[in-house]
Amino acid sequence: MEMREEKIEAMKAVVDYNPRLLRGLSNVAQELKDDRKEDTDEYLKAVIDGVNWEIQILNRTMDLVNENDEQVNEAQSNEIFKSFSAAYQSKDDSKIAASIEQDLIPFFERFGEIAKALAEE
Repeated sequence: MEMREEKIEAMKAVVDYNPRLLRGLSNVAQELKDDRKEDTDEYLKAVIDGVNWEIQILNRTMDLVNENDEQVNEAQSNEIFKSFSAAYQSKDDSKIAASIEQDLIPFFERFGEIAKALAEE
């Protein structure tokens, strides 16, 4: 039971952090598309740190997330992150922005909803 409570606490942390992550993803995608600033690369790295933090929580709570039915498919998730990683490594701003908007934002919006439902259990 303790383990479950810890996982629910982790979901509450995601609920608190997720809106900031989504804002960061959205803002950095805009900068990459048409408003690059001096610190856009640092901003992108900070946002990626947030992405990685939520992914770590997801990995540790996957059994809880998918307890009643599969809400997050691990293989599909890995494809999303591989796709973003490839875009990031290409150093092509428009590819990175597109991957953020098409892959990461929808994924983390969904994860935020899942976390909210679990945190309210």
